[in-house]
Amino acid sequence: MSALNVRHMGNPRGVRPEWINSVLYPFQSNFLELDGHTLHYIDEGPCNGPVLLFLHGNPMWSFEFRHLVQALRSAFRCIAPDLPGFGLSTPEETYRFLPEEHASVIEHFIQRLELQHITMYVHDWSGPIGLGAAARHPERFRSLLIGSTWARPDIGGVQRMSSRFLDNGFGRYLVQQHNIFIERLLNMVRAKHPLNQDELEHYRRPFPDPVARDRYHLLNRHIVRGHDFLSRVQRELPRLSHLPVLFVWSEKDQAFPISELRRFEKVFPHHHTVILKEAGHFGPEEAPDQIVFALRTWWQKQEGHNI
Repeated sequence: MSALNVRHMGNPRGVRPEWINSVLYPFQSNFLELDGHTLHYIDEGPCNGPVLLFLHGNPMWSFEFRHLVQALRSAFRCIAPDLPGFGLSTPEETYRFLPEEHASVIEHFIQRLELQHITMYVHDWSGPIGLGAAARHPERFRSLLIGSTWARPDIGGVQRMSSRFLDNGFGRYLVQQHNIFIERLLNMVRAKHPLNQDELEHYRRPFPDPVARDRYHLLNRHIVRGHDFLSRVQRELPRLSHLPVLFVWSEKDQAFPISELRRFEKVFPHHHTVILKEAGHFGPEEAPDQIVFALRTWWQKQEGHNI
């Protein structure tokens, strides 16, 4: 099935909920049956435009890319899926929400839409998930846009401490009963640019109960538990080393300091680095204008024309 035909294929099981604010999220919702999941995604911009594939972090969904997509869809085909159990995507019953499963879904999503010449944006958990998927099909990619993330099993610092803390009974209680990532941590990492209540509600709604919140809790735990998957990602990363890379790294991200960026720069010799001034962990929310400007400038140098 061609990408054009798949693009607006509706799924009768996929229903866009009434709580979506169409002013904040002014995109058409598409639903696709994939691996037993009802996968939600947005697909905005010209069908023949260069493909920008946005992969969200944890506990986010495609809503976090709303500013970037609105700014770039006039020139790019902007595609942003929600992982199963996140955003508006419904997982199949036996799904375990493991990072390697998420990577497999992204791999199959790319194949199903027959995407080629992809520029992929990753940050946070979509780093290892997206890069792990891309390393299986490097021929489908033209370039990478990498925000604050990691791709190795021995990450330290704040990320490891957070993962170990939330891996115990008390940490799980805070996640399940108090939705701590959304209610506290999401705004703490964005202290200079806090979300308003309407925006926060769009991150709160996909995780209304303890069962749903376990989905993002599991990913956090696998920062320390997912050694085998993260080792594979690190091992296969050189398969992508020939690609041009634009790093858009947050200056104030305590989870992924500049030292993590330097590790990536050694893997990708054809890179350009932009530091997002004053931005914390969620660059697409805190510094969308900086990211758009960096991408447009970099693309012009790569392709020789304005976008």
